Amino acid sequence: MNISVKLKLITVFSFFLLLTGCIGGHYGLEESEWSKLSPEQQEQVKKDYELLVSKKNRMAHLNKIGKATTEIYNKEEEVDKEPEN
Repeated sequence: MNISVKLKLITVFSFFLLLTGCIGGHYGLEESEWSKLSPEQQEQVKKDYELLVSKKNRMAHLNKIGKATTEIYNKEEEVDKEPEN
């Protein structure tokens, strides 16, 4: 599996986690799970969740850079292939 496929899978998984976290309001946990955690555990879950969001945002940024780089490279190849008159 190449790196772009891995990044896409991680992005999809991260997006899913974000959706479930936003829906529940407890950083990806259901309310019953959240309420069973100690304040220290809740803080750790919050930090882990925020780290995941940060990584997802970073990967999305890198993905945009990768797409832009690929587009530039492809345009340069097209220019190189044009016949000279």
